[in-house]
Amino acid sequence: MKSKTSPSVLLISGCKAGTTFEYRVLQKEEQLALQNIRATVYEGVPGRKDAFAQIASHDLLYLYRVAYSPLVERIIEYARACDVPVVFDVDDLVFEPDLVHRVDPVQTMSEEDAACYYEGVWRYRQTLLTSDYVVTSTEYLADLARKLRKVAFVHRNGLSRWMIDMAERLREVEGEAADDRVVLGYGSGTETHRKDLAEITDVIVEIMTRHPKAELHIVGPMELPDALNRLGSRIKRRPLVPWSEWLSVLNTFDVNLVPLESGNPFCEAKSEIKYTEAALLGIPTIASRIEAYEFAVREGETGFLADSTDEWIAKLDKLVTDRALRSRLGETARSDVIARYQPETLSDRLAQTLETIHSLYISEKTTSAGDQADDPGETPLVLNWIFPEPIPGSGGHTDIIRMINLLSSFGHQNNAYVVPGRDLWYQSELEIRQYLQREFGELRAQVFKWKGGPMVESDAVVLTHWTTAYMIDEVDNTSQIFYFVQDWEPFFFPMGTEYLRAEQTYKMGFSCITLGSWLTERLTDWYEAEADYFDFAVDHEIYYPRPVTKSEQPRICFYARPSTPRRLFPLGVEALQLVHEKRPDVEIVFYGVSDAELRRQRVPFPHTNLGILSEEELAELFSTSDLGIVLSSTNCSLVPPEMMACKCAVIDLNRDTVKGVLEHRENAMLADPTPESIAETTLELLEDKSLREELVDKAYQQVQQRSWSKSARKVESILYQKLPERRCAVDRRRAPARVREPALAELPAAQQDLLNTLHERRSEAKARWRARFKELVKGLVGGNRDIALNRKPAHIVGELVQGRRVGQSFTAQHDNLYRIDLLVATYGRRNTRDLVLHLKESVDASQDLATVHLNASLLRDNAYACFMFEPQPESGGRSYYLSVESPESVPGDAVSLWAYNQVDLNDAQRYENRNAREGQLIFGLFYEDPVVGEVGERPVLQSWTRGSALLWSRLEKAYRMLAARDFGGLLSETLSYWKWITRRT
Repeated sequence: MKSKTSPSVLLISGCKAGTTFEYRVLQKEEQLALQNIRATVYEGVPGRKDAFAQIASHDLLYLYRVAYSPLVERIIEYARACDVPVVFDVDDLVFEPDLVHRVDPVQTMSEEDAACYYEGVWRYRQTLLTSDYVVTSTEYLADLARKLRKVAFVHRNGLSRWMIDMAERLREVEGEAADDRVVLGYGSGTETHRKDLAEITDVIVEIMTRHPKAELHIVGPMELPDALNRLGSRIKRRPLVPWSEWLSVLNTFDVNLVPLESGNPFCEAKSEIKYTEAALLGIPTIASRIEAYEFAVREGETGFLADSTDEWIAKLDKLVTDRALRSRLGETARSDVIARYQPETLSDRLAQTLETIHSLYISEKTTSAGDQADDPGETPLVLNWIFPEPIPGSGGHTDIIRMINLLSSFGHQNNAYVVPGRDLWYQSELEIRQYLQREFGELRAQVFKWKGGPMVESDAVVLTHWTTAYMIDEVDNTSQIFYFVQDWEPFFFPMGTEYLRAEQTYKMGFSCITLGSWLTERLTDWYEAEADYFDFAVDHEIYYPRPVTKSEQPRICFYARPSTPRRLFPLGVEALQLVHEKRPDVEIVFYGVSDAELRRQRVPFPHTNLGILSEEELAELFSTSDLGIVLSSTNCSLVPPEMMACKCAVIDLNRDTVKGVLEHRENAMLADPTPESIAETTLELLEDKSLREELVDKAYQQVQQRSWSKSARKVESILYQKLPERRCAVDRRRAPARVREPALAELPAAQQDLLNTLHERRSEAKARWRARFKELVKGLVGGNRDIALNRKPAHIVGELVQGRRVGQSFTAQHDNLYRIDLLVATYGRRNTRDLVLHLKESVDASQDLATVHLNASLLRDNAYACFMFEPQPESGGRSYYLSVESPESVPGDAVSLWAYNQVDLNDAQRYENRNAREGQLIFGLFYEDPVVGEVGERPVLQSWTRGSALLWSRLEKAYRMLAARDFGGLLSETLSYWKWITRRT
C-alpha cells in the first residue's frame, strides 16, 4: 500500500455467480465502506489501460477468483511496479489440480470438458502463486495455501445488511404452523451435491419412518436415491430460485440439513454459509462436522454437528420431536450470527487483515536484500517474537530487543508481536513502535499490536514470557514454536495459581532456548524438556573500563529493585547496614530504583540513589565503583558480567543459579543468603586490595570472550538445528514461487492424453501465428539480419524444444569454476519450462560434473541466465563441455540461446545434439577466488546493432511513392508487397 491514512482497494472479481459474488465481493465492499476505506469493484477483469489507471490510484489490488491470463500477469506486474501488494481471494478448493478427480461432476464430463476444467484450476493456482498474499473463507483453505508457501489470512463469509433486513421482514410476517408438520429442508443448489445427500439417506428414511408428519423439501435439481423416492409425496421438490429469493424459500424450513460427503477435501473446504443463512431466520441447523461448522456452531446451543449415522439420527430425532428445542436453538443461533457475522463486526476484522498485509508488505520491501546469513547454505529465517508490554528499564525486554536486532543484522526477518497491557492497550502499532524506540532504542523488526489470533507465516514463533504460551492456540502457520527462557518465572510468584501456570509452560513441549546453562539443566532434569542455551554476554562497545579517576573513598554500588522480590532488596539493605556500621567511610550508591519508590522503603544508613540509568551511565558507575553487589534468587543477572567488563569486583549469592557465569574466588565473591555472610564477604573485599585486584583482572580477561554477537550466533544455530528441513515461511524476495503446471497423475489416462493434446495444439497454433507475424515484421523492417553484439555478428540458435540439446566446449582460465552465464532469448514472452545445464569433462563424457535447473519463467529477454554449481577445484587450464536442454518445452513455450556467427575463443566449439556447428555460444565464466572473491567476465550487452537502415530506406520509398502516385498508388504497391511477403512466408 502507498498510504496508511487513507487506504483504498481495487477489487476485481473473476467469478460472477450470485452467491459467491455477494459473499466475497459485495460484502467486502460494504464492510470497507463502514471503515471509510474506498473500494472500486470490477465484475470481470478490466482492460489493460483501465486496470493500470486504477492500480495507480489504489493502495491494494484484490483479486477474487481471477484465473491467470497474459493480461492478468501484466496487471500483477504493473501492481508490483507501483508498490501495490496483490491479494488473491478464494472461497472454494479450485487451485489444487491433483484433487480434480475428487470433484464429482468431473467424473461425468466429456473428456474435453474435464480437461478444460483442469486447465481452469491450474490457471487459478497460477494466479494464487503469483500473488503476494492469499485471503480465504475457511482455515482449511488457508492451510492449503500455506502449504504452497503463501502468507494466508482467513476472512469468513458473513451477512450483508440487506440479508439481515430481509430476514427481519420475513420473520415479522411468519404465522403459526397450521399443524404439527415438520419440514426438513435441504438446499442442494445443483446436481453436484448428490453425494452429500447420500451421506444421510438412511438417516432421512429412518426419521421419516418414525415421524409420519415429517417432510423433506429439496431445492434444486437432483437425482434422488431410490430409498428416498419410495417416500413418495412426502418428498417435495422445489426449483432453483434467484439468489435474492433464497431466504424466502429457506424460511419455510423447520430444520436445516447440511450434510457433506465425508473425506472429500472439496467438502472440507466449504464455508458455513448454509448455517448462517438459516440462523438468520431463527431456523436450527444440523450439519456435518467440518472445520467451518465447528468454528460457527456451538454444539447444543446454536445447532448440532454430527459424524456417524447414529449421531445424525439421534440429534435429528430431537429436533423433529421437540418444537421448543428448535425454537431455542434457532433464536440463540440468530443472536449469535448477527453478533459475529454482521457487517460491522467483519468490517473491523477486514480492516485489521488489510493493515496486517500492509505492514508485512512494507516490512518485506524495506528489509535489506543485502543482509545474508553467514552460511550460504542456510536460507534466512522469518521469526515471530511474542512479548508482553515492556516495562521501562526492563532487562528482559532489553535482551529480547537486542537479540532481535542481532538476528536481523544476520539477514533474518523478525516480527515483534507486542501484547498490550495497561499503558499500550489503546495505542496504535505506530505509537507502540515509537514507545519501544524511546525506551529501548532501535528495533529492527516490524511491530504488531497483538492480542492473539493470526500471525504472519513464519519459520518459528518465539515465546518470551510464560503468559505468551497460553495465547498461541490459533497460530498454526509456523514450522516450530520456541520458548526463549531468561529466568525461572515460577519463582516470580508465591506458590499458587500463577506459580503453577508458569511452571506448566515448561511441560508444553516447546523447544527451549535458555539464557545460561543453569536454566537448561533445570528444564531438562525436572521436566525432560528439549533445551539448549546461549551464554551470558556483554556489549563491549558500552561496558569497558572508563578513563575515570576513582575517589579515595571506597564505593559500593547496589542493584536496588524493591518492586522485584527476586532481587532481594531487604536482604541487601540489611547486609549494607552491617557494612556501614563497620566501615562508615564507604560510599553506598543505589541504582535501578526511582526516588519515589525508594522513599517508601526503610534504608537506615546514608546512601545516594542514582535512579534508573542508561547503559552509558551504568558503565560510568561500574567504572568508578570498587565493588558491586547484585543479588538474585533466580537465574543470574546480566549485571555481573557488565560489572566485570568495567573492572568492578562482583558479589553475588552462592547458588547453582550462577553456574557458568560466576565462580567463587576466581572471578567473583559468592556469599550465603544471609545479611551476615554478605556483609562479611563485602568487608573482606574492601579490606583485601590484592584479592580484589586479582578477582577483577581474572574476571576482566574471562568476560572478553563473551559477546552478544557470539550468543546471537548460538541462538541462530539452535534455530537451524531444531527446525525441520521443510519450513513454512519463504522469503519471496529471494526465492520467487515457480509457476508451473502441476502433475496430471490423478486424472484418468484418457483425460491426461486429451489435455496434453489440447495444450500442444494451442501451443503449436500460437507458435505458427507468431512465426508468420515475426517473419512478416522481419521482412518489413529488416528483421534480425546483420545483428551484431559488440560489432561481432550474432544470431539466435532457435527454440530449445524437447529433443534438442545445444552444447559448447571451452577451457577454464582459473581454478574453482562455479558459475556459467548464457545469453538467452525468450522471444518476448513468458515461458514456463525448465532449462537444464549439464557440465561435463568432454562432449563424450557420460557423467555430469554438475547439473543445474533454472525455470524459464524467471528469465528476461536478451539477458544472461546464471547457472551456479559447486566450485570445480583445479579447473584452471582444463577443458570442459556444457550443454543446455529443455526436455519439456514445446514450440511457443521454449527459449533460445544467442551465439556468435564465428568462434571468438581458442579451443571453443559449438555443438547441437553432439554434432559440431559453426560459431560459438555467447557466455561468461566465473570463478571463486579465495582472496578477491568472484572473478570472471562475460560480453557486455551495450553495443547491439541491427539492420535499421533497411527500415529507413523503405520509409523513404513509401514517401516517394506517396508523392508520385498519391495514396492509391501507395496502397497498390503495399498490397503487392504483402502478397509477395506472405507467399514467401
